[in-house]
Amino acid sequence: MSAECKEDILLHQEQTADQLNAESWDERWQQGRHGFHLQHIHTLLEPHVDLLVNGRKEIKILFPMCGKSLDMKWLADQGHKVTGVEFSETAIKTFFEEHCIDYTTHSIEGINDCVLYKSKDESIQIYQCDIFNIKSSVLGQFDAVWDRGAFSAIMVKERQKYSEIMLSLMNPNTRYLLVTVNYDITVTTAPPYAVPAEIVKDFFDEKCNVELIKEKDSIREFWIKKGHKYYTEMLFLITLKT
Repeated sequence: MSAECKEDILLHQEQTADQLNAESWDERWQQGRHGFHLQHIHTLLEPHVDLLVNGRKEIKILFPMCGKSLDMKWLADQGHKVTGVEFSETAIKTFFEEHCIDYTTHSIEGINDCVLYKSKDESIQIYQCDIFNIKSSVLGQFDAVWDRGAFSAIMVKERQKYSEIMLSLMNPNTRYLLVTVNYDITVTTAPPYAVPAEIVKDFFDEKCNVELIKEKDSIREFWIKKGHKYYTEMLFLITLKT
């Protein structure tokens, strides 16, 4: 993909896409408009979990914009320490309630308007705050990141800041699995935004190794009705350069 083509994609998305900010994200959860939530373990996580864990036990795994993802419980049940970041109080409380997990809440200093929800066994904790307010000085760094759709959900103009935050939360051994989607942006540009491989590399390639692990057809009747002829999900492994 040429530089001119990438610029055209970004400009088109900035000019025509629905703008998804933290408040509208929370509104979707309150109104039950969360069709993006999966009722199963993500089909790109389960067969590739070894790429994330890499033989390590009881590792710290970050879930940015986690919603009420079943993937969190699945990895916690394997003995790992899960940390989610989610703006919607509704999503967080629903996650704990649906899994019958007792939790406590704590105010967090150092992050604006932040509350920490923590399971009593401390295997799962979720920070309720804006993803752009999190700091490595508070959360620390992580051994792994499972980013199922946060990078595709944020607004185009926020991608640089988001990538910088993710890099600050990585240590030399962090394994970051990133899932993005790709489709014809002339059909629609509503979130999730199309993020082809070239754009992922633009934001991470300078400091990281970026490897495309898998691309799979994920088109559903929902996307076909909107006029899409293709809709794919891509899985990337991102690691810091040494």
